[in-house]
Amino acid sequence: ITRFKNFEILEFKDNVLTLRANVVINNPNAMRLKISDADFDLKINEKIVGHLSQMDKIVLPARSQNEYPVKARFELTN
Repeated sequence: ITRFKNFEILEFKDNVLTLRANVVINNPNAMRLKISDADFDLKINEKIVGHLSQMDKIVLPARSQNEYPVKARFELTN
């Protein structure tokens, strides 16, 4: 991931944010990649404050750098 663009909060309910952003992703590999599930913990000062889960699948062509619309769910834990 090289950059985020057009970040938008779609919904905030029960400590869960639904987000949408355009993400620029570089795939330098000679093979196409399919990202069907990505999960991240967000830490501040080494303390986990939430969990981000990708909601949409992304297919990255070989040797490409493109912008993709991505929808994600962010659950606040602390």
